[in-house]
Amino acid sequence: MKKGALLFILLICIASVNATTYYVSKNGADTNGGTSWADSWLTINKSNIGAGADTLILVGDGLYIESYSAGSADYLYLERNYANRTLQAQNQSMVTINGSSASRVIRAQPNANNLTITGFVLEGGGSTSSCVSGIAGTGGVYLINNTFQNCTVQGLDMTTLSIWKNITGNTFINTNYGLVSSGNNNTVIEQNNFSNSLSERAMRFNEGRSVNITIKNNKFYDPD
Repeated sequence: MKKGALLFILLICIASVNATTYYVSKNGADTNGGTSWADSWLTINKSNIGAGADTLILVGDGLYIESYSAGSADYLYLERNYANRTLQAQNQSMVTINGSSASRVIRAQPNANNLTITGFVLEGGGSTSSCVSGIAGTGGVYLINNTFQNCTVQGLDMTTLSIWKNITGNTFINTNYGLVSSGNNNTVIEQNNFSNSLSERAMRFNEGRSVNITIKNNKFYDPD
């Protein structure tokens, strides 16, 4: 078994030990309680209201285009002050979150500490510049075994003084940059695959603002 797949399974087990589990599926309804697959929510954004800290949110297979009514654009907000939260695809690479016409697919809000996102396909729409971004104050984000694809600027935007702890086992496809880091510290970037960069580089680090970054065992491929 590959290390990435083993880590994916371990994350489910570890997150389940002390966390309350909630469920999202394409057969659900946001009027449900989210406490089982039969009682699942329909949208991932519903979990920002219905699930607090110390939660595991399992998302069933399918395509999700999220709408955040309180925000200025339609994408998935991961809310502030909800610590120790794991957003987990039920089956790896079988859950796609699409940015549609929004500027990003997922945005992590301040103080979303110890946040793990794992197993998803994060796909840009026609105007999507970043697959994932976080604003200043976001702490302890872990991105494990996701696919970032078709984002016109970067797959992962780490430029806003947020804290990205571990970027492991991800695949970056058809992005201008795979990831961009500025003002980010103490991050491990390992065992990721970068391919088909649209025009620029797999990684970009702004000098003097990215400190103590560990980069190891990544693969870079461009058929052109």
